[in-house]
Amino acid sequence: MKTMKKLASVALALCLALSLAVPTLAAEVTIKLPQAAEGTDPNVSETYKAYKIFDADVAGEEVNEANSTFDHVAYSISDNSPFYATVNGFAGITLTELREENGVKTFNVAVDDTFVAADLAAALQAVVTAEGFTGEAIEADKAATLTENATLNLTDGYFLIVGTLGSKAILDTVGQQNVTITTKNELPTIKKETPDVEGLKIGDTVNYTITVHAKAGASKYVVHDTMGIGLTFNNDVVIEGLTAGVDYNVVAEGLEDNCTFHVVFAQDYLNTIDAAKDIVITYSATINSNATISVDTTTNKATLDYGENGHTEESEDTQTETPLYSFDLAKTNSDQMGKEVLTGAEFSLYDVAEGGEAIALVLVEDAENGNYYRPATAEDATTTTVIEAGVVTIKGLGKGTYYLQEDVAPDGYNKLNARTPVELGPDKNLGEVVTTTTGEGDALKTIYVSGGLRIENLTGAELPAAGGIGTTLFYIGGGVLVAAAGILLITKKRMASEEE
Repeated sequence: MKTMKKLASVALALCLALSLAVPTLAAEVTIKLPQAAEGTDPNVSETYKAYKIFDADVAGEEVNEANSTFDHVAYSISDNSPFYATVNGFAGITLTELREENGVKTFNVAVDDTFVAADLAAALQAVVTAEGFTGEAIEADKAATLTENATLNLTDGYFLIVGTLGSKAILDTVGQQNVTITTKNELPTIKKETPDVEGLKIGDTVNYTITVHAKAGASKYVVHDTMGIGLTFNNDVVIEGLTAGVDYNVVAEGLEDNCTFHVVFAQDYLNTIDAAKDIVITYSATINSNATISVDTTTNKATLDYGENGHTEESEDTQTETPLYSFDLAKTNSDQMGKEVLTGAEFSLYDVAEGGEAIALVLVEDAENGNYYRPATAEDATTTTVIEAGVVTIKGLGKGTYYLQEDVAPDGYNKLNARTPVELGPDKNLGEVVTTTTGEGDALKTIYVSGGLRIENLTGAELPAAGGIGTTLFYIGGGVLVAAAGILLITKKRMASEEE
């Protein structure tokens, strides 16, 4: 009795007693999904197939309906069964030859206390999900959903019941009594993340992580990743603990679903998953020249296909965003002179207040929206560090503080001695520069009104700075005059004394 309980009991119950004296009848097995399982996709559907592993002669009364155990069950398997190779020699199973007919041998199946039904279920599930398996399956009448149940009509036997979502297989004895099974139906999940991307600009690398929370019985897992046009995939997928080309393959060409790449898991690897685990995928992308404002969050996402029906799992967590910012620069004279826009100024852009190297830029000529500068990428053949102003736009910068250094001032104006900070971020919108035109003919002037970052220049000759050569000359000249005055005073006193 103890041995039969171990063989017949695996999570879910199916069966009824069948007397050897009555004809073989079919039992109707109803399978339904849980109504309130946490995390269950409301649109989930699952179809089921049953595979007979052993023939079963069931006798006596059912003594435990919950665990499908009987007074007596005799199990057998033939050596032409697609499951014979798995069963023969499996831990805790002993096969004893009963007969041979037309070259086919039939064996009695016995188990001992070392037999674990769940282990056999996992091994058999790997067999039926392997590519090219052609064993006979009994299919349910329809898919099971949250509102409709599926049914299987099964004769006496020891059956493996497998769902198309790759949930854990059911392995149990079936008799004649109709039985209802409520599955646990643990579904895999997927999450796409990126570390803090604030501060990244065009040309920088964005690192991504996709975590697939896989479940026992995993089947046909394919991860789909889609990037917006502002990202260039670096083709550097790594899965810790797995071997590319063996456990999984990365497909990045010839895709017809607008994805950037797929990660296709080998079923042989998926068959080794016997408990819930996380599969962590890492890779990177480069922010390219198309990402002048931001990387499109609506298309930058990952999804997971799984199961024989190709069910797709997607959550809000699978979408990521890489924010980029821009600002307008206006070069003007002072308020007292009317804030006229000046041309001829040249700036360099830095990410440090002092020292460092100027950020390499590209001038983009855009006849429709206006020319602008953006950070250079590795693909750019011609770059510059010079920003010519006027009124000009700089795009594709990450959150943070940048610094503009004036290298050349407009003719007749004084160059700035210190770098001007520019703070960018979601709450640091500098806005678009607004200008107006005044005057007539050759006297037309462009006047700054509002928006952007305004940097003004002053006219006039600059006085030497304190401590410079100019003050030194004053100090030297003054000293000479003081000395001369002293000598003159002493000379006059002596002359006065001699006259007396």
